[in-house]
Amino acid sequence: MSNFLKIRKEVLIAMKYRNIMIIIFLLFTGMMIFSFSASAEQETAEQETAEQEIVELIPSETIERALEHSIDLKIARLELENAEIEYEKTQAEELSTQSRYDELQAELQMDQARESFQGQKRGTIISITEMYLEILTSREEIEILEKQKQLQKRQLEVTEAQYEAGYTGRMSLAGAEHAYENAQIELEYSRRELEHKIQEFRDEIGLIDDVDFKLAEVEQPAVMDYSREETVNMILENDFSLEVDQRQVELNEVSLERARVSGVSRLDEKQLENNLELANLNLEQNTRRIKNQARSQFNSFQRTAEQMRMSEKSLEQEQENFKITEEQYRAGTRTENELLSAEIDLLEAENRLNGAIINYLISELNLMQSMGLDLGRVYDEQLK
Repeated sequence: MSNFLKIRKEVLIAMKYRNIMIIIFLLFTGMMIFSFSASAEQETAEQETAEQEIVELIPSETIERALEHSIDLKIARLELENAEIEYEKTQAEELSTQSRYDELQAELQMDQARESFQGQKRGTIISITEMYLEILTSREEIEILEKQKQLQKRQLEVTEAQYEAGYTGRMSLAGAEHAYENAQIELEYSRRELEHKIQEFRDEIGLIDDVDFKLAEVEQPAVMDYSREETVNMILENDFSLEVDQRQVELNEVSLERARVSGVSRLDEKQLENNLELANLNLEQNTRRIKNQARSQFNSFQRTAEQMRMSEKSLEQEQENFKITEEQYRAGTRTENELLSAEIDLLEAENRLNGAIINYLISELNLMQSMGLDLGRVYDEQLK
């Protein structure tokens, strides 16, 4: 009996041990499966991140995307198509009865519709180019603000140490704290502004949020080489308002000629003669105004070109100053804060040059538009 009880006890112990081993095995297997699943998910996430599409954009590609996705341009294109349809209908309906006056008026309306579309297209090109350049310069400004925040933090740490040691007062410490807080606030504000610009830029070129993009840097362009006289003449030749005024002169000439053939009264004829003279005077006055505007626009363009050259010289000077400061820091005669301050001065000089380049490019685009040059083609040649 005792042997039976002993054997029974040993069996129970063995079964208990077996159950424990099974439980341990199941727990171990579950942990391995969970670990493998988590590892696989992490690997998949890392792979998706690595494979995330990054679109590299240059100005010409950005312009093409904007022209394709611009809602305003789509509206202008449909309005132009409707104007063309209306013009063709009018031509067909009045083929046998249309006078020279009606023909000139219909052509003027058609040209105005075409000019409206082209104006919207040029406006889209200039607008998206400004957005492109603003994002580039905003990123550079944020880099400067980050360095300034770093410098203010170091200066605050120095002031705190001086305060603790009794070498400076509470006012100096409060000033350092205030300067550091301002640097933080300005940095965060600029980051939010950049996010807004990027989102607006995405909308304009039809780029979804899941797709990241990289903008190509814009090199300093060669200054467009047109003389003042050439520029003014090209603007006069391509100004649409002058063409409209010239058409009005032609319309009044036809009206007067038709009235004389029809035998209108002396007063009516005099009124038509006055209308013709007024049209000629309006043309002359508008020509003078456009010519003055052209000269002023050319002067502004030259000023931005000169500012770009001056900013380039200023950058060269700051590069030399930074090089000297860096050598002195390595020699132990300059502090880390002084080196950081010199680096900030260098970054600010680079940013001023980039800002001057942007101002020049925008001025050049506007001048090219006034001169009737192909913005997309010529601009691509300068920035490719």
